[in-house]
Amino acid sequence: MKRKTEINSSYSSLLKVAIPAILTSLSANLMYFIDRTIVAVHSSEAMYAVTASGNFVAIITWLFVGVASTSEIFVGQYNGQEKYDKIPIPIWQMIYMSLIISIVIFLPIGYFAEHICFLPEYAFEEGLAYQRILLYFGAIPSLFAGLAAFYIGRGKTVIITIVVVLGNIINAALDYFFVLVEHKGAAGVAIATVIAEGMQILALAIMFLSKRNREKYQTLKNRSFDKKILIDCFKIGTPLSIGNFFSILAWWLIVVITGFSSKTLGIIYGIGVNIYVLISFFAEGLNKAVAAIASNMIGMNDIESIKLTYKRFVFLLTIFSILTSIPMIFYQKAAFSVLGMFIGGIDGEIASGVSVCLTYTCLVFFVEAIEYVTWGTLVAGGDTKYPTIVSQGCLWCFMVIPAAIMYYFDKLDSVNSLYMFMLTSFIVSFCLIYRRYRSMKWFKKLV
Repeated sequence: MKRKTEINSSYSSLLKVAIPAILTSLSANLMYFIDRTIVAVHSSEAMYAVTASGNFVAIITWLFVGVASTSEIFVGQYNGQEKYDKIPIPIWQMIYMSLIISIVIFLPIGYFAEHICFLPEYAFEEGLAYQRILLYFGAIPSLFAGLAAFYIGRGKTVIITIVVVLGNIINAALDYFFVLVEHKGAAGVAIATVIAEGMQILALAIMFLSKRNREKYQTLKNRSFDKKILIDCFKIGTPLSIGNFFSILAWWLIVVITGFSSKTLGIIYGIGVNIYVLISFFAEGLNKAVAAIASNMIGMNDIESIKLTYKRFVFLLTIFSILTSIPMIFYQKAAFSVLGMFIGGIDGEIASGVSVCLTYTCLVFFVEAIEYVTWGTLVAGGDTKYPTIVSQGCLWCFMVIPAAIMYYFDKLDSVNSLYMFMLTSFIVSFCLIYRRYRSMKWFKKLV
């Protein structure tokens, strides 16, 4: 008898999973964009502080998000094999992990935040306040990733979309209140983020333990500690976590380097980062969708459908890239007018720098997005070491180290060089990861 919920490679099935995943990613990225845009009204220095401090906090938090996200793979493969009662097991392991790291790691680090806040003097006070609050609640992202895996791994991404969108609305309202009414600056943004994310987790937890899920998936009964599943999650997730660590460390170093090079360059690059965050939702959403769909297909042992799925996702990505490039390249004056509403005008050196950001962002996005889709396919089979090593090796060798050398010799005076380094890094990385995809070494069942 054919399963009614079967995931296949048809466009209708792919879009059913992909669209909610993309909207979820859009909503999540929009949260960061709104945070930085609203705080920019407070001051451009605060915007830079939030960008730099946010990257620093992410260096630590994403060490564990990488592990928590791997529970999606186990959920997907269990779902593909119709072993529904085993699906909650990896979720509970991630819940336990998040609670432990909150007490052992994030609370102590948050307490000593002033000793690890590396920012220029003009951004130190705002950045420290933002950084300390987020560190105290640093386990929230991994807890959210663990709970979300219960839905994403089964292709039920609509629920995540609804939760994230509502959280985004709450966050935006609280941003307005704490920043523009209470004038708390970066600290207000952090408070708004913590409250909004906390409410998202509460909503997911309530649904996870609902009567329907308790009966069909045994979500409350199968809450025992499972050493094997936890170790397997760490085995697969550790390369991703290490990759996340070095990736975000790299981007944080670039933000810090630009900020110390000059205030203007720091603000220009900060604007560029925020623009990229706004459009990268599509690639991140497809990455989640590909991993969820491919893991189910691996459980069904259907390799041909995975190949067809990959091709169709690349096609969708190409269409989105073309549509995104048109306004970013040919209607830059309109973009400057919108940005100028928040940071006091875009002209002169800043306008020239932002123009470069917009143009290069289109190229960088397309290359990195295809890499994301390829990576998501590999991850579905538990292949995380190779793409992590390749991606981080390229990022550091072709971008971070050259940028640091230019900074050391006082030659880093524009964003052109940064984006050239970035584009080179992603092109080389994609070529190597795509070669891995073609080799089929990643295709294997984990459960």
